[in-house]
Amino acid sequence: MKQQIYWDKKQIAQNYDFGRPLSNRSILELFATISAKLSISLNNKKMLDAGCGTGRVTISLAQSCPSLSIIGIDISPEMLAFAQQKIKQSHLKNYQLIKADLQHIPLDDNTVDFSLISSVLHVIPGWTQIIDELIRVTSTSGYLLLISEQADIYEIEQDRTKSQDRNLLEKFWGQFQKLKLEYGLSIPQKIQVGIRWQLGCPEIIDYLQKTGYQNINTITIPWQHKYTVADFMNILYKKCWSALFTSDPIKYDQVLKKMEQWLKQEKISRDEEYISDNKICCEIVKLSP
Repeated sequence: MKQQIYWDKKQIAQNYDFGRPLSNRSILELFATISAKLSISLNNKKMLDAGCGTGRVTISLAQSCPSLSIIGIDISPEMLAFAQQKIKQSHLKNYQLIKADLQHIPLDDNTVDFSLISSVLHVIPGWTQIIDELIRVTSTSGYLLLISEQADIYEIEQDRTKSQDRNLLEKFWGQFQKLKLEYGLSIPQKIQVGIRWQLGCPEIIDYLQKTGYQNINTITIPWQHKYTVADFMNILYKKCWSALFTSDPIKYDQVLKKMEQWLKQEKISRDEEYISDNKICCEIVKLSP
C-alpha cells in the first residue's frame, strides 16, 4: 500500500529561501565572470528562468541589470506568490511571472536570449522534454544556462556524507539521521525522480552533446554561509526541504523533541555557529554552431 506524504506546499514555498540560502553576491559574481570570460552581456537581453520558484536565482540579476527582461515560469502558485512579493517589494519593472508547465512552455520559438534552469530537473522524470522546450524558445544565437549547487549541509542531510562527528554540522545532522532511523522515518516516495542532485549537470550535458551541442563552458563560484544551531533547528521545525516531509508527522515531532533533549544533554548552545562551504556552478551552452 502506497504511503502518503503530508505535503504543505505553502509551507515549503514560505520557507524555501531560508532553507536554501543563496548569496546574491555569488550570483552577481557568477554572471560577472561569465561576462568577462565569455564576452556575454545581459544588457538589453531577454532571459527565461524556467522553474523560477521564489525567484531566488534571478531576482538579484533583475535588480542589478534593469535592461535585462526576465520571464519567470513555474507550475507552483505558492512559489509564484512569494516571487511576486519580492518583485513588488523590489519595485522591479523587468520581471514577469507566468504559471505554466515547463514541458509546454507558453512562448514562441526563438523568444529569449538566455534560458536558465536551476534546482528543477531532479524532480521531473521527463526532463529531456523540458530541455528540448528550452532550446525551442531560445534564440539560435542564444545560450542555455544550467545552474547547479552544492553545499556540505545538503550532502550530509541527504546522507551522502556520513557523519564522523568532526564538527558542529556533522554532529547535529548525524544525530538527526540516527533519530530518523531509530523512529523508522523515511521518505516513502522517491523525491529525486529525474537527474541526480549534484554540482554540475553531467546527464544534461551528455544529452546535449549527443544532440549536437558541443560549445559548453563551466564556471563555478565558491561561497560561504553562516548557520547557527538555532538555524538548523528552524530548518527542521519549518520543514524547509521537501525531504523533511514524511508519512508520519507524529513521529517527526517526536524526533524534534529528542533533538532538543540531545542539545541540552550535549550542552550545545543554539548560538553556536558553523560556516558552511557552498558552490554554485553554471554550465553555459551556446546554441549556435
